[in-house]
Amino acid sequence: TVGPGESLDTLAIKYGVPSVEIARANGISSPAAVTPGRAIVIPQRTAAAYAPQAAASAPMPVSAPAPTMAAAPPRGGDVIHVVEPGQTLYSIARAQGVRVNDIIAANGLTSESIRVGQRLRMPGGGAAAPAQTVALKSPSLPPTLGAPPKLLGTLTVKSDGTPAAPAAAAPAPAAVANIPKLPDVPALPSAPDKSVTPTATSAAKAVDDAADPPSASGTSFRWPVRGRIISGFGSKPNGERNDGINLAVPEGTSVKAVEAGTVIYSGNELAGYGNLVLIRHADGWVSAYAHNSQITVKRGDKVQRGQTIAQAGMSGSVTSPQVHFELRKGAKPVNPLDYLAGT
Repeated sequence: TVGPGESLDTLAIKYGVPSVEIARANGISSPAAVTPGRAIVIPQRTAAAYAPQAAASAPMPVSAPAPTMAAAPPRGGDVIHVVEPGQTLYSIARAQGVRVNDIIAANGLTSESIRVGQRLRMPGGGAAAPAQTVALKSPSLPPTLGAPPKLLGTLTVKSDGTPAAPAAAAPAPAAVANIPKLPDVPALPSAPDKSVTPTATSAAKAVDDAADPPSASGTSFRWPVRGRIISGFGSKPNGERNDGINLAVPEGTSVKAVEAGTVIYSGNELAGYGNLVLIRHADGWVSAYAHNSQITVKRGDKVQRGQTIAQAGMSGSVTSPQVHFELRKGAKPVNPLDYLAGT
């Protein structure tokens, strides 16, 4: 019995029998004759001509918003299909088991436009279209703009004060104030680094040339810059660890050597650090200065206490001008605040 909203096409899809066969078995010449409540005889199918019984009787599966529709079987000869409301060439082709282009060619159509009541010749010999599930994919989320700053690994310094080979840096959180561990310093290149032309004025150079006298005890260092501490030494509540301190300063502030020594690294190969300087001092001490905008010394240079070695900046994984400073005794990082004194 025809239910509300059903038509020849929906019955053909429901029972896996071509609409023309249903119309022929019931003497229907017009789709308008299929009305709710009318008893309809569904022609018996054979395995050779139609889809398997299980496929026809099974309920119509649904994948996402679109249903799975079984294709109509092939026909042995041309038949006439009358276009019903809501039908398109694609829905007719799917129900009849033929290609849209074949319908267009068989009827001499110049476009895919059809009208209700139009009679279309269905070309014979078309293979049944396989059952097809139409599923809507979830919309892809837009990519996150920008990447968080890289986590600084561990700055490893050998007992003789030379940097160790680099190690891979782990992903880092986006926090700026909590500066985690620095990555290992790579093996020093055989060729010396290119020198960077100092930009200090004559007056500033004169001040730098008048270097501070060395500390009397050898364990008291001057401050690299004077600024507000935005990240202290040690472990943080989020599990991160800072092996030094971070000082907020205006960009371009002169960064000075905390003690006399030899530059053992000057470059920017370490991800997250930006422009970095390492200085080896007497008695196995090593100092590190990161995030500089410009470096004014090169590897191998001898520097004096209080000599300008760089200009502060925001290179690397930070977003505001600052100096990341570390102090180590041999390979062990120590809290710089325990050793910094004087100017």
